This record gives sequence, C-alpha cells and structure tokens, in this order.
Amino acid sequence: MARGRHTWESGQAIGEYAVVIAGIAVVCLVAALFVGSVIANRFRDAPSEPHTSFEPPRTSPQLVWPRNLEDCENGGWRNYVQFENERQCKNSVRDMAS
Repeated sequence: MARGRHTWESGQAIGEYAVVIAGIAVVCLVAALFVGSVIANRFRDAPSEPHTSFEPPRTSPQLVWPRNLEDCENGGWRNYVQFENERQCKNSVRDMAS
C-alpha cells in the first residue's frame, strides 16, 4: 500500500459521513419548515390591531378619612392608604378636629 493514497475503506467511511450529514440536514430542514409554519399560523391568528386603548375609570377613587382616634388604633390605620403608620393617622384626626 502506497503512502498518501486512500484505501477503499477510507472512501467508504467518507461516504458514510456524507450520508449521516445529509440525514442531519434533512431533519434540520423539516424542523425549520415545521417551526416556520407554526410561527406563520400564530401571526395569521393574531388580531390585526393590538388592543392598546385604555380607558381610565370615569371617577377617581375618593380617599376615606378616619373620623376619630379609635379608627386609627389596633391596626385600623391600615384601612387608610394615605397613612404609613398609626401616628400619621392620629395626627390627621387631630388636625381635622382643630
């Protein structure tokens, strides 16, 4: 056997690699076509115009205020979103009374 020449077995191995690579290429092509059709269907089924219109409430919510100091005690201040703690709630009641 001369050095540098390919034998029949090495040619057969190259042919086998070519078949494997061709098989992988076919699988990739089929997968790409499948994914492409799925994406195309999603775009086709999507609404033509996005729903971007937002209408705010016609009336804005009114803040509720405590009427007496007892409304602020025992965690009652948490019922009023404008206060961060009981002291703020009680101060507000005192300010309204004066």
